[in-house]
Amino acid sequence: MIKLRLLIFLFLAMFVSACVTSPDAIVTRPVLVERAESYVQSGLEYYQRYEYLEAQSQFQKALYEYQAFNAVEGQARCNLNLAKTAIALGDYDDARKYLSGARKIIQAHSLHDLAAYIDIMDSTVLIAEKKYEAALNIVDGYFSGKKDYGKDRARIEAAILLNRVRIALELKQDEVQWLERFKQLVKKDMAKYEARLLQLEARLEVNKQQYSSALEKLGQALGQYRVQANPKGVSSTLRDIGEVSVIVKDWEVAERSYEDALLVAYKIKDRAALLESVESLQVIYRQLEKENKLEKIQQLKNKITQDNKIWYLRSYFEF
Repeated sequence: MIKLRLLIFLFLAMFVSACVTSPDAIVTRPVLVERAESYVQSGLEYYQRYEYLEAQSQFQKALYEYQAFNAVEGQARCNLNLAKTAIALGDYDDARKYLSGARKIIQAHSLHDLAAYIDIMDSTVLIAEKKYEAALNIVDGYFSGKKDYGKDRARIEAAILLNRVRIALELKQDEVQWLERFKQLVKKDMAKYEARLLQLEARLEVNKQQYSSALEKLGQALGQYRVQANPKGVSSTLRDIGEVSVIVKDWEVAERSYEDALLVAYKIKDRAALLESVESLQVIYRQLEKENKLEKIQQLKNKITQDNKIWYLRSYFEF
């Protein structure tokens, strides 16, 4: 009888101990939260230094941590960060994938304050793909009052309006009006936007066929981006200078500008900017009858296209 009671006691003790949460389990969630936030912070720091691949890796690690304890807002924000990084890398298919993931979470859990970020990045991708009418359909709701900017209005309004200006300039519809509206919005933070404004003003000058004025403004923008050590802005402005130089048939300046843009795009692993520069250089090399360079640039384009995600790991990039 004594042995039976002892056996029952031991069984109950084991059962109770199995139901009690261990101290390690109690701290699991806070530890995961802290680790996820650490990855996010690290990703943001890499992003601000234009080290997009490293940022992407950190945001992906953060996403896994948030998924481990089903933190839905953290998952949504990580998807948004990954989409933004994919855009910076010129990988629009990946951007759409992450935006889709963020959209599902935002809609399922009514995270309305994050919805505007989807629209900013969706319209940015469409503009990059020259689908201006589709981008316009997304951003116009904010100016008609059908869409809400959310809590972070200042930042979101500037981003939405910037895309609206870009659309207006490309469609050549009311571009002066929209550009002036953007200037008024950001005038208190002009240092942050001055180089970007110069690019927009240069595009307006191109629309008016004032190419000398456009090149002057682009030169000023390029100088500012270089002072800021902003390779993304440098690459974009060099391609703008190349584009205008092609229009005025200054082939040597166009060649130098696109070659420089190519090198900067490679440095920051911006695949879309790299391919844009490559395709423009093909036209320029044909015009200048530089067959050797044309052959090399065609090989580069083929290899980048074929290698897809890992194109930057190859050592073939040289002139």
